[in-house]
Amino acid sequence: MILNKSRNKEYRSQRDTKRRPSSACNVTVAVMGIVQSGNRIETLHGIMPEDYLMDLLGTDEAWNLLNTVMPGSVINPWNTSYCIAWAVNKAIGRRICKVEKVTLPEIVHHLSEGGAVGVGGRFTKSGHFVSIAGIESDQDLSVITNPSEVDITRINNIIIDDPWGDYRTGYKNHNGNDIILPVKDFLNITFGKDKVKTVQMYYKTSDE
Repeated sequence: MILNKSRNKEYRSQRDTKRRPSSACNVTVAVMGIVQSGNRIETLHGIMPEDYLMDLLGTDEAWNLLNTVMPGSVINPWNTSYCIAWAVNKAIGRRICKVEKVTLPEIVHHLSEGGAVGVGGRFTKSGHFVSIAGIESDQDLSVITNPSEVDITRINNIIIDDPWGDYRTGYKNHNGNDIILPVKDFLNITFGKDKVKTVQMYYKTSDE
């Protein structure tokens, strides 16, 4: 079966943002996560949701959070999942995003339950965030009730929405909607040799 959270939803490109387009994969994926999990983000005066989140991530409050969770860090708040989750929850007004260490079966189960997932990986030399939009599996994912029921040997492909474009073309194609990656390639780029991965988990309501 094919489970695709972004079907019939607008693809969002970080290239369209106004603040830091080349560095806005993070907030663009965050907006994808909000939308794909069935939530809404409201902004004023025609400001793009991505730019609103980027503005939040440039505040003193965001920098103070970064220095608390990652003392001495040399990266920016907008490149840190903990700060991105904070900005999302602040913008929405409730906690819909959590940073968690999860396995692939846990990701699959979360998607099947109506959630969304943002993940970083070695899509570029400096690292890059994408949205896990869906799964192609020989298993009927609509009937699973917990992660232990997910048969990873039956997962064929992972579907991603990439805000920069199509990874498979070296980003020459700027359309990153519904990019299909063999599961082994996806795991190599994101999980590497690890069994768990730190991701942004978006929940369809404030209740998990």
